[in-house]
Amino acid sequence: MNITNIKHQLRGIFSALAVAGALFALPGATADPPSHGQGAHGTFTDCEHIITVTDYGSYLVIDLEITSTYTGTLEGTWEGTEEDVFYPDGYATVHNEGTFTGSVAGLSGTVRITATGGVRLGGFPGRPSTAPLVFDKGTGDLASLRGVGNLTDVFENIPVPPGCDDSFTGRYAAQIAFGP
Repeated sequence: MNITNIKHQLRGIFSALAVAGALFALPGATADPPSHGQGAHGTFTDCEHIITVTDYGSYLVIDLEITSTYTGTLEGTWEGTEEDVFYPDGYATVHNEGTFTGSVAGLSGTVRITATGGVRLGGFPGRPSTAPLVFDKGTGDLASLRGVGNLTDVFENIPVPPGCDDSFTGRYAAQIAFGP
């Protein structure tokens, strides 16, 4: 396994998921009443720091700290950690969690965002790609924000800013709402 290539493929996919999560959680702050949703869209760029790389023989685990900056419907920063597990058959699982701090249409607060899922790397067939996102423990105007969505156009071949081990950028799109 080439750790750099595997990490790069998975990082792009899960950075996008993290961004999506943050996106879904925040934009709902400007939504109509709870029964009505609204679209959220914009861009993100992240800065990743590798904490540990552990090779267990039959799988590889990479732990990361990530800071993502969002623009568009979401204006702010998501900070959290991620654990990526790579298997020999080209399947990888990812779990990340963190807090988005920022504003949506002038409303501000924080929202805890977690994402857990699996992806096929390199076109390997078999296992499905999934990534359910959960938003909870919000504060301020974003206390009851909820949503679902995805990241699109994730670009991994961008210049890595000083102080980052890796970096990705992309776009997000989500349906969000203020919920009970």
